[in-house]
Amino acid sequence: MNASNTGQTPWRARFGAVMFAAVALAAPACLAHVQLPVGPAAGAQFATVQAAINSIPADTTQRHIITIAPGTYTEQIRVNKPLVTLRGVGATPGATVLTFNQVAQPGNPLANASTAIQSKDFIADNLTFENSAGDNTGQALAMYVRADRAIFNNVRFLGWQDTLRSETGRHYFLNCYVEGDVDFVYGKGQAFFENCTLFAKSGGYVTAQAREGPTETNGFVFYRATVTGSAPAGSVYLGRPWQAYSRSIFIESSLGNVINAAGWSAWAGNSNHLTSFFAEHANTGPGAAGSRPAWTFQLGPNDIAPYSRQNWLSGSDGWDPAAAVPEPGLALLGMIVPILCSRRK
Repeated sequence: MNASNTGQTPWRARFGAVMFAAVALAAPACLAHVQLPVGPAAGAQFATVQAAINSIPADTTQRHIITIAPGTYTEQIRVNKPLVTLRGVGATPGATVLTFNQVAQPGNPLANASTAIQSKDFIADNLTFENSAGDNTGQALAMYVRADRAIFNNVRFLGWQDTLRSETGRHYFLNCYVEGDVDFVYGKGQAFFENCTLFAKSGGYVTAQAREGPTETNGFVFYRATVTGSAPAGSVYLGRPWQAYSRSIFIESSLGNVINAAGWSAWAGNSNHLTSFFAEHANTGPGAAGSRPAWTFQLGPNDIAPYSRQNWLSGSDGWDPAAAVPEPGLALLGMIVPILCSRRK
């Protein structure tokens, strides 16, 4: 599509404007945030991501952008400082991989994760989070998010069971990829997934949301998602109710033939499905066809307004995650601005 015909500024022009602004305003850019380069090269300030995080003051009010050179970093990561950005500076998210082999620790869910986010206003951009424990190893989280106002842009999450735990706070996932098999997007977070791909590697469940009471605001909304995978046809369910008021909604999404005709599954041994809210609107693809259970919902056009990104995530503070998502090319800018800053000292 020609951008000039859509009323949108072409990306090259926008990127050029950003680059021009960086060159012209290098000194203010130096003051706006702190750059912490990570990588194997001699010029990098840190060799590991966790070392860069540990260097940030606990009471910081300034955003720290940790720019991570392409490569594979085998380390367990804990982000326990606010206003942290992890940004891969490779050409694709797969060029920068943060990985660890970690399986479930009884009674300590935080320890189950390769990476855990524990402080507000976190951003991840253009990289991969992986748990390398492998199949049939039980819970093995690539990511555990227990923080408010977290943004994941152009990020991959790789694992098997319980790959991504969106647990507490508001979380925005844009253009992300999540793979797994059993409950591979789960938790009690208030999360909005936009233009994301969910890849089922074997038969199982995409979601296991954990809303516990009817007045809780949390739940998962998937807007224009693509659900596909290598699982056998009909062997995957969109979700099952981990808790009594579980809530997951798929809107205008493409559902592949991996999805069972029933779409949704009860949780064996309880009646959580009777008080949960599982809903769909205007989905397409072979997985969208079939006979859904009577306890699920098909929403009409007048029913979906509460599940827009703005309504779902704004909260009492009016948070707009779209305003904070990095522009294309800012990963490159993250490498250039420190050079400009150093030359002005």
